Amino acid sequence: MRLSLSSSPLLLFAARAQAFRTAGFRPARGQGWSVLWGRPGDVLAEETLRALGPFQRVNHFPGTWEMGRKDRLYRSIAAARRAKGGSAFDIVPRFFLLPTDEGAFRTELAHNPGHTYIAKPVASSRGRGVRVLPDAAAALAAGRLAGECVVQRYIEDPLLIDGFKFDLRLYVAVTSLDPLRVYVHEQGLARFASRQYSSSAASYCQRRRHLTNCAVNRCCPGRRQSGPKPPQGADQGAGGAGDCSSSSDEEEEGPGGSGSSGGAASKWSLARLRRRLEADGASWGAVWEQVCDLAAKALIAAEPRLGVCARAASHHRGSFFELFGMDVLLDARLRAWLLEFNTTPSLRVESRVDARVKGAVVADLL
Repeated sequence: MRLSLSSSPLLLFAARAQAFRTAGFRPARGQGWSVLWGRPGDVLAEETLRALGPFQRVNHFPGTWEMGRKDRLYRSIAAARRAKGGSAFDIVPRFFLLPTDEGAFRTELAHNPGHTYIAKPVASSRGRGVRVLPDAAAALAAGRLAGECVVQRYIEDPLLIDGFKFDLRLYVAVTSLDPLRVYVHEQGLARFASRQYSSSAASYCQRRRHLTNCAVNRCCPGRRQSGPKPPQGADQGAGGAGDCSSSSDEEEEGPGGSGSSGGAASKWSLARLRRRLEADGASWGAVWEQVCDLAAKALIAAEPRLGVCARAASHHRGSFFELFGMDVLLDARLRAWLLEFNTTPSLRVESRVDARVKGAVVADLL
């Protein structure tokens, strides 16, 4: 099988060339390729789609931004909620899309004062432009919510590990829209904030307490706090959450550790997180069932629009597949909330846990 890269050869390094070789692929030039791998703007060009053969596959769906843009995904979820009724699609925190929903948001603020909100640009990533709003009414009045953004209830009681907030980065593969086939990889990452969490209003401007994006917490100058403790018997000799200097292949970095990679953000594998949660008496099975439910419902909600785009782009069935990064937050009651889907999840390798998790994900996908 032959793999064509639409962009820089650095992509092979980022996704670990070994993963492609393990899956049986080798680089191709010209039109003799089986899989075209790149960013949506590169691989979904009209001339590329017109020339697709029946056995060629592209690693993005036309219309992929129906998942990757927060406003479009949230609109699809809202439409599914209205169509199905009940709480079946109650999978994201209460939200408003500004400026369209500004009137409804003002009504919400008038009837429910005292809530904290979080504002996110509709088409940004890596935590850019994200703000926690302890006084959303004042921010709205001052014009600080101008432009397109999603404003939603902030989850003020996240599940913490030794005082640190974290989210889950799950890898979701979609190999078909008709019928819909969705796979959630058993490996993933828990990404930690690099400052211990605080619910005080004064702390909300401190992004590294409240945002878990790796880009926000990478190279944090004061990361040597006491981080989460590993579960009993887990990753022994691998460098604890605050001591990541071991050369073991099981090395993982937790909040407060500097790690061998120098600039790596704080993260655990899902396997390590599972051991810790089970050691604390939580049911990982219940968490994982919710995670899979979120992935399925998000794709069910967006599939009508995605399907139209895919059918219009190619006459061949099964021309597209995609690997999404799904971000999920657990609250203190172990309820899982969908935050967003990423159309080009980072495959950058910064640490051994990245190499192990992302390498397995790419190889299994291919």
